[in-house]
Amino acid sequence: MRALALLELVLLGYLTYLLIDLVIVFFTEGVVVMAIDLVTGGAKTIAIVCGLALIADIWRVKKRERLIKKRRLSPDRVL
Repeated sequence: MRALALLELVLLGYLTYLLIDLVIVFFTEGVVVMAIDLVTGGAKTIAIVCGLALIADIWRVKKRERLIKKRRLSPDRVL
C-alpha cells in the first residue's frame, strides 16, 4: 500500500509540475502559445497523468478496504 501511495504522490507531483509549466508559458508567452502547447500534447499528458493518479487512488482504497475486512489492517491506520 505504501508503494501505491508513493506512486500516487509521484503522479501528483508530476501533474503539479505540468500545471506550473503551463502557467509559466501563459505568463511569458501568452494565451495563443499556451493553447498551442495544450493542442500539441499538453492536454493529453495532463489527462493521462490525472487518470493514472485516479486509478492508483482507487486501487489503494480498494486494497485498504480489503485488508480492513480481512482484519489485517486496523481502520485507524493511514497506510
